[in-house]
Amino acid sequence: MNPMQLIQMLQGSGNPMQMLMGMAQNNPALGQALQMVNGKTPAEMERMAYDMARQRGVDLNQLAKQMGIRLPR
Repeated sequence: MNPMQLIQMLQGSGNPMQMLMGMAQNNPALGQALQMVNGKTPAEMERMAYDMARQRGVDLNQLAKQMGIRLPR
């Protein structure tokens, strides 16, 4: 499943979190990601994304630009 399909599925579902929890039962990486963001504010999740990208040598802003996505800031 590509990211756009996931976004469309989330938008069409009545309860996106319930759908993600169901998917996490079959996907340990998704389950771990959900645990990491559980209880975080949007600002904390943004900081986490930038930090994880930086640790891997990725410029998140440049990646978003290449994908045609505009990041908030």
